[in-house]
Amino acid sequence: MMKLPIILIGSLNSSKTSVGKLLAQQLELPFISLGDVSEKYFLEIGFNKTRLGEALEKDGGDGYYRYIKPFNAYAIERVLSEYPESVIEFNVFYQNITIV
Repeated sequence: MMKLPIILIGSLNSSKTSVGKLLAQQLELPFISLGDVSEKYFLEIGFNKTRLGEALEKDGGDGYYRYIKPFNAYAIERVLSEYPESVIEFNVFYQNITIV
């Protein structure tokens, strides 16, 4: 029987990593931090730091968010498909992403 991923979402320094690693160890599942794998996924679909900086400079936080949002959504889709039976921690930054 396939196990579903366990997803921990929280702000920075909220102990997601510590709790996630302990939980993964107890359940004998891999622990994955989305932050550790997201850059690899971003690059798969053409992430460009220069464009991100330009969006931030032009439109501030709104421009940054508009540019990064599809990359975050893709990273979530990829981590869920690549690690279906694991404990995954997301920073709260990823929580407002809708995956269709």
